[in-house]
Amino acid sequence: GKRRGILDNGKANAGTLMLAVAAILKERYGVAEVVKRDKPVAGPPSPEILAVLEQCDVALVGSAD
Repeated sequence: GKRRGILDNGKANAGTLMLAVAAILKERYGVAEVVKRDKPVAGPPSPEILAVLEQCDVALVGSAD
């Protein structure tokens, strides 16, 4: 019943990879909700995005090329 956050940093396939991991967590471990936000520019995320992700039990942030 946990809430999981994803911060997509816009790198190639980062969002696709993290959503696939989220689907596995839902299937295998019963994650109740997945919240995804996009960070369209380099640098730290906006305060609004941080506020949403802080409400999650765990968050995946970024991905390497």
